[in-house]
Amino acid sequence: MNKYQNILMVCVRLIPVTVIVIACIRYFLSSRSLRSSNRGVVVLGQQLADAAANEEKRLAAGPVGPSPMPNQTYSAELGESSLIVVSQLPLDTELQSLTANFRSWNTEQRRKAQEAISMDEQYTLLHFAKRCAVFGDAGKVRSAM
Repeated sequence: MNKYQNILMVCVRLIPVTVIVIACIRYFLSSRSLRSSNRGVVVLGQQLADAAANEEKRLAAGPVGPSPMPNQTYSAELGESSLIVVSQLPLDTELQSLTANFRSWNTEQRRKAQEAISMDEQYTLLHFAKRCAVFGDAGKVRSAM
């Protein structure tokens, strides 16, 4: 056999394997297990996008009243958003007072306050809860929640 016949024989032997591989690929691509579905799919940024959409709906619904939150945030520039070295800040004290008052409000007052708190203010509250956990004071953590 010459060199061309050897190449031809290899190709002939590979054709059935190639057909089987292509058939398997088509089967897997069309099977239910690999079709797009929401089960098990993680979309990065989806929660933030949903939160932003909810904030737009909240603002579009009209005025909701004044927010009970202090007009402050934790400053990243001053290191207040770091959880490595945490010290009590004036904003922590104000938020502790707010959360203590919140517990004493009736259902309607709580609902109005929750509706008035913006997405950014919710992130401030979340960071406050983290700071309270770092303080290690169970009472502060409970009040932050």
